[in-house]
Amino acid sequence: MRHLAMILAGLLMWNISTVLSDQNLRTKDGKAVILRNDGTWVYDTIATNPKTNTSPCDFRNSHWGDARASVKSVEAGDPLVDKDDILIYECRLANMDAGAAYIFVDNKLVRGKYMLRNPHTNNNDYIADYMTLLDLLKRKYGEPNEDKTIWKDDLYKNDATRWGMAVATGGMIKYAKWRTHDTNVILMIMGDNYSITLGIEYGSVELQDLEREKKEGNILDDL
Repeated sequence: MRHLAMILAGLLMWNISTVLSDQNLRTKDGKAVILRNDGTWVYDTIATNPKTNTSPCDFRNSHWGDARASVKSVEAGDPLVDKDDILIYECRLANMDAGAAYIFVDNKLVRGKYMLRNPHTNNNDYIADYMTLLDLLKRKYGEPNEDKTIWKDDLYKNDATRWGMAVATGGMIKYAKWRTHDTNVILMIMGDNYSITLGIEYGSVELQDLEREKKEGNILDDL
């Protein structure tokens, strides 16, 4: 139950697609562009390449837009969590324990994320886990579009042996981002109150506005 509580806490508190996502726009002549969260932009050279029926899966064994029933049919075992718009399964990722979460809007799969659950007594080991995942993602997707370390408090900035503590106290955040023609991928490690969250989020490029519009609609309904 403690592991389950940790997954749910991370899932509810950590929506990196909202914090770090780029915007996908089109010019008047129809060219696709990506407006990055740092204010810069580039032409999107792959947005017009449609997904074919033989395209690989987007998250685990599922595709963006799949219904809950479809996801359940390809996952082994029963979900740890099956409620509202969320499914969570226990899994292994890079020889580490993890939770695999599926997020749906209107019964369409729009996001997936892995929340790592390997407890460490040395906080620097979480950074080692991050670097392991970073290397694996580079092998799969190539060099990231962004690979950044953000220092909110530089108390430990010049002491690498304390960087794990810097993450745990919220003083340092590390993230890397990739983008395929239909998926945004974000690896991130962050912390607060001496608790560290490490995970990978996958989000549909095509359906990302659906989730935003749904959340805005829910807010308006409450007013």
